[in-house]
Amino acid sequence: MGKIKTRINAFVQAMLIRSLVNDPHTAIELSFETGLSPNVVRGYLRALKRFKLIYLVDKATDGRGQRSIPIWKFGPDMKSTYVKTTSADRSRTYRARKRTRLENKALAQIRGTGTLATCPNGVRIRD
Repeated sequence: MGKIKTRINAFVQAMLIRSLVNDPHTAIELSFETGLSPNVVRGYLRALKRFKLIYLVDKATDGRGQRSIPIWKFGPDMKSTYVKTTSADRSRTYRARKRTRLENKALAQIRGTGTLATCPNGVRIRD
């Protein structure tokens, strides 16, 4: 048996809009609720954004620890509560990763093994 196909009809579109009205969601969460693929849901979100029916609430962290997954909510085009990361913050986290990498390299030379370490932002790196 193959994958169950969900028909794109008014019922599914209503489910998508109802979910956005009730709570903020990511495209992946909406795809699980409606049964549509994430790419189809992203297409709907692009169209809703173009007509200013949804707005960006925040960004969620992905598997690498980066805040890159948009969270959308239904409503008028409001001022976003999402605060973009400044270049100073990005530089600070980069320097912290670099410092941790150098410390790990020094420790690995002392121990004679390569190890994993955790940066201050929670990302595990290998030297």
